[in-house]
Amino acid sequence: MEQNLIPLQLMPHQDGILSVEEDWTGITDKRRRKRMQDRLNQRSARQRKLLKSKVQKKEGQSQLHNGNSDLIPTQLPRQFPFSHGDHQALEPYRTTAQQKGPPQTLPHTNSTDIEDIDLIQACRPDSPETQSFLFHFSTRAYQNYLHLSPSSDNAMLLIQFNTTRAFVANAQTLGLTTSSMARKACSRFFVDLTARSTSFTIDLSSLPLSLHPTPLQREIPHHPWIDLLPIPQLRDNLLRRNNQFDEVELCREMRGVKSAKLGEKNGIIVWRDPWDESGWEVTETFARNWAWVIRGCEGLFRSTDYWRNLREEKPLFL
Repeated sequence: MEQNLIPLQLMPHQDGILSVEEDWTGITDKRRRKRMQDRLNQRSARQRKLLKSKVQKKEGQSQLHNGNSDLIPTQLPRQFPFSHGDHQALEPYRTTAQQKGPPQTLPHTNSTDIEDIDLIQACRPDSPETQSFLFHFSTRAYQNYLHLSPSSDNAMLLIQFNTTRAFVANAQTLGLTTSSMARKACSRFFVDLTARSTSFTIDLSSLPLSLHPTPLQREIPHHPWIDLLPIPQLRDNLLRRNNQFDEVELCREMRGVKSAKLGEKNGIIVWRDPWDESGWEVTETFARNWAWVIRGCEGLFRSTDYWRNLREEKPLFL
């Protein structure tokens, strides 16, 4: 019987392999695949132990790499699957309804997890609290992945975490700090023609094209959080309604904060590097409630239907 799939997967083996012979993707022999997985898992366990020792010696220092595509140390697996592994990224996870018996729960999970994620703010990308939480949650998420026992509640939790992590990643890529993202801060992309100096100080050559400012970003003063979204049309949609919507509510809806507490899937799901638009997927609920936000975002429409198609779900936009 064909299984329904939910969009959740950590891909530890592809970043952990040292040669193509160690990649078990596509290996159909169960015993051989199990041996390969065991070797990789043992290596990952040694790396985590070594990493934990280093962290304890350098407590208080940043555990994240500015400008890196990963928001966790390189010894740990990436949250974002590679394009050639998109099908494998979805394969192991079934919907709870398709499982026999009661739904399984993840080890070491408690009722405060969702509330903890709710407290993490992308507007504080360099704070010790944000960095520490992302690091420890990433480590635990990987351990949970090795157990291969996702539940519906934890799936929503991980989706919310991954989107939050993407916002923080793009903030770091743009060189933003807690102070530069304060409540009344203005984007550095905005060029104030009335100011004495109108020089543009950000080196665009170091930024992914998806994060380059649009003409509207230079013309309209706005909070830097809008700059974190790797979809130019979406950013322009927000700027055209600047100060006419609740930015805090929209940000929380994108992260799926409210729906995660209710066990529902809402918001935006990020599959690849956070600045890669092709890895962003919008949920049906978000598309319905915030239609004006995504109006004209053809790239987002294509990527959403792409990921839904991998799960054998009906397209939203075609």
